[in-house]
Amino acid sequence: MMSFSTVGSLVVISCIITAFSRIVLKKGLMHSNAITGMVYSLFFGWIALTIMTLIDYSNQKFSLNGILFFSAIGVIAPPVVRYLTYIGVEKLGASRSDPIRSLTPLFAVVFAFIFFDEKFSLSSLWACILIVAGTFFLSRDSIGNSENKKLFLFQDLFYPFVAAVIAGLISNLRKIGMNLEITSLAAATTAATSAVVIFGLFLLYKKNYKRIMINKESVKYLAATGVLVCLTDIIDLITLKNSKVSIVAPLLATTPLFVILFSWMFLKNIEKITKNLVIGSLFIFTGVLTITLSRL
Repeated sequence: MMSFSTVGSLVVISCIITAFSRIVLKKGLMHSNAITGMVYSLFFGWIALTIMTLIDYSNQKFSLNGILFFSAIGVIAPPVVRYLTYIGVEKLGASRSDPIRSLTPLFAVVFAFIFFDEKFSLSSLWACILIVAGTFFLSRDSIGNSENKKLFLFQDLFYPFVAAVIAGLISNLRKIGMNLEITSLAAATTAATSAVVIFGLFLLYKKNYKRIMINKESVKYLAATGVLVCLTDIIDLITLKNSKVSIVAPLLATTPLFVILFSWMFLKNIEKITKNLVIGSLFIFTGVLTITLSRL
């Protein structure tokens, strides 16, 4: 097991990479759509993971149970989770979609208490409450004054919200899978391979491949997104293997803070940083700080 400081450092690195990938994704989606983003993200991510696995093959562990387990996970995450996340970024923007997506820690902790019988502490409860409060302020910022706009935006919030619920469950399943004699890189590659196959079948279904928009303005951004996301998958698996879900999940809530920072730095002409975004970010940061200090 890793020390808490090591796990915390890895999670923060993962959050920074994830946040930057959201910004890169938003830039790519400006000239494309979510389904195209998925194609590039899955394919280039799979290529990167496969190359890394082959280079480090002698140090990898593969077990039949591990391969079957992560192949099953690959049917849901990344295809379903990532696609819903990308739709959210496309419709709401990175700085407004990602805070809703950051509800993942809340559901991950709840599922951890159910599946792993992890001890429910008062600090975990307060951390989750603060994270939810922060998400409320951040999502409130996206709701306009007109009734039509409010209804439309609530429908858009559905995508990152459902992605957060499913991702919370997947975090716990990954924790189980890491006990099946399979290394983190091998597990990530197995899930990515399964995801490519499943999403490929989805593209063939009712000729969804016709919705793909290939253009030179977006290809570099979407391809980069795939590589960045595969790196976070590996880091997340390493931290889950060496720590508890109830510790790792709340720390992942720092992602929206970096998303907002990077949005301000790189998307000034696309997304506006408002008072509600700042207030929501402070709530989330306090929630993360609460769970962090309780583990020291």
